[in-house]
Amino acid sequence: MKTGWKVAAAVAAVVVIVAAVAVLASGGDDGPDVRYDYEMEIVGSFTEADGDVQDAPAGREFLVVTWTVANDSYADGFSTNDIIFQTRAVVDGVGHGTSVYGYLHPGYVLGDIVEGETASFVLVYEVPAGTAADDVTMQVEYVMFDPPSMERDASLRG
Repeated sequence: MKTGWKVAAAVAAVVVIVAAVAVLASGGDDGPDVRYDYEMEIVGSFTEADGDVQDAPAGREFLVVTWTVANDSYADGFSTNDIIFQTRAVVDGVGHGTSVYGYLHPGYVLGDIVEGETASFVLVYEVPAGTAADDVTMQVEYVMFDPPSMERDASLRG
């Protein structure tokens, strides 16, 4: 009989430990750390902050994406750096990364959105000429050791 109590006590201890780990891992909150949304526009050129006009390369158009990010609870700050916040514009199964010309767009911002704040910034992509915004699917990934949980939230477009 003593053995039965030991097994029951061991099982109960394991259940308590597993439940405690699950609660701690969840952070006690089911919501994402970061919410985001975006608006897309296809253009042949854009005006830089200094007034110069930047034309898309031959056979290409610019996909200008205005990202809005609400950093609800990511203490490290949400980076707008496209090396960390990696995005792709997928057209006909081909992913297009950010364009080097995007740094010239007046809406480009390199920085961190601090916890509790919401901000917008622009990333620019080059897509094949003739692409419509409806033909584009955006993919996102936040590349860090401990990335935030992210969720698209259409209410951010206001």
